[in-house]
Amino acid sequence: EIQGVDEKLAREAFRLAGAKLSVTTTFVKRFAA
Repeated sequence: EIQGVDEKLAREAFRLAGAKLSVTTTFVKRFAA
């Protein structure tokens, strides 16, 4: 979970972490109700 950063930076962080750890990542965006 990432909070307080823009979406572009969060996606890049997940991409790099997934490559480093050899795991599949899924990006889920929560919308306020």
